[in-house]
Amino acid sequence: MGTKRLIFAIIVVILLIAGLIGGYYYIQNGSQQAEILQKEMTKVLETDIINDELDMSIKSNGNYGKVEETVKNYLNDSKKIFISMKDFCNEEQAEKILSAENINGDPVELLVVKQKVEEKKQEFNTLKTKAENMDSESSINGAIEGKDIKENYIDVYKNIMNNEAMQEMLTTIKEKAIDEQEEAEERLEGLEDTIDFLAKNSKYWEINDGKIQFTNTNKLAEYLEVLNGGK
Repeated sequence: MGTKRLIFAIIVVILLIAGLIGGYYYIQNGSQQAEILQKEMTKVLETDIINDELDMSIKSNGNYGKVEETVKNYLNDSKKIFISMKDFCNEEQAEKILSAENINGDPVELLVVKQKVEEKKQEFNTLKTKAENMDSESSINGAIEGKDIKENYIDVYKNIMNNEAMQEMLTTIKEKAIDEQEEAEERLEGLEDTIDFLAKNSKYWEINDGKIQFTNTNKLAEYLEVLNGGK
């Protein structure tokens, strides 16, 4: 009996030691990953988010890696909103919408073109909402929700995103996007004005060789004025 108890005691001690060693390495690894995450977040905050590319590679592992990935994806997606607003309804897109191919089917009502502009308006409204909400708590927290990540690491994410420097970065992106939003609205309105002008003056123009050609020089001058943003 004494020998059996001794063997059992030794096994218990070995298991306890193994557990302590495992716990130590777990804690040590967690500390290392936290340090890696902290360094990456520092690098992120030192990035000129508007003009420079964000390093999207994930350096930390496990739950810390999920936090790092979510933060970087959120910032990158926010920057994409700014870029989309900047490029929204640019000259190339407007020319494509106003192409002879689009308006040739029904030059009087311009139904096809009107539908395309309506789609652009809906796209713009969606983009505008995203820009206005990019620094909101619901949008920020929503990015981490539903991920397979422990609750305490969600708190790590929220602490990072609520950091003053991070909030300033999001505010910068948002302000840049809103600045571009005003110009995008003007470009969209100009496109609508151009289509309205073509619809009202359909008897003064026709499609020749894949181009809009006016039969009245005064109407051509008016068209060019509207096309270039005049009224």
